[in-house]
Amino acid sequence: VVFMSHILEHVENPINLLRFCNKSLRPGGVLILSLPNEQGLIHYKHPYFTNDGNHLYAFTEDNTKELLKYTNFEIKQFFYEYNTSLSTQLHLDNIFKLIDYMPHFVRRKMAWAHWSIAQKK
Repeated sequence: VVFMSHILEHVENPINLLRFCNKSLRPGGVLILSLPNEQGLIHYKHPYFTNDGNHLYAFTEDNTKELLKYTNFEIKQFFYEYNTSLSTQLHLDNIFKLIDYMPHFVRRKMAWAHWSIAQKK
């Protein structure tokens, strides 16, 4: 298993890193990847991709799926993350669970991050 949480957007060559991960895994190995959601509403208030060198790349659901496919991974599961430390402190986590029952375009906009669980082909 390779686990990367909010790493890929900081590296100069995400394709090379994902290829390295793929080579490092045994056949059927799993990559767990978390990235900021460039399409989330929170991005408009606090942009992830700011041209200041912190985040070199911005990832959406679509380009993440394409990137994983291109680097020889098969996505087994994709989901959004809504909860933050602030929402937990405010006891809003149960309210956010309701978002999972809303249409896809709502879930995509409400998420601050997304997760991919992918398997080496």
